[in-house]
Amino acid sequence: MSPFCEAPSYTPAEWREDCGVRLAALFGAPADEYATTHAGLALFDRSDRGLLVVTGTDRKSWLNNLVTNAVKTLADGAGTYAFATNVKGRILFDLNILALPEALWLDLDLSAYASAAAQFDRHLITEDVKIADARGEYARLGCVGPRAAALAAQLGVTHFGQLAAL
Repeated sequence: MSPFCEAPSYTPAEWREDCGVRLAALFGAPADEYATTHAGLALFDRSDRGLLVVTGTDRKSWLNNLVTNAVKTLADGAGTYAFATNVKGRILFDLNILALPEALWLDLDLSAYASAAAQFDRHLITEDVKIADARGEYARLGCVGPRAAALAAQLGVTHFGQLAAL
């Protein structure tokens, strides 16, 4: 369940379920929601996403070998969008990667979560890497609109422009 469902001020007009997670479907007329987003800012619940946390001294070089975009060179606070592929180069799933000082956060669609975790686990051999399931540990929000970058800056997110849009 989304952590926002219990908040008294969180009052969607309609609910939906996605991968077993109860989410807001809409708060009002879609045209009004669009106009608000287009003119300013909209925050939305991202409880429909899974989160793997990768730690260990080899985390960047290990993940760099399993996805399509460079991870080794990501600065702390920077992120990238990538695909995980099999040995033949076929796409298995997509993910967003956020580099933090002591970890990598891997943001995944919940429908691909179990197979993604298994895929990464298969590739752990001797590397100093640990993978933890962090679903449900953090309330996560998406942020869109022309004022999104300003809000991110107020929150101290300095690499907002480099993060993938979902």
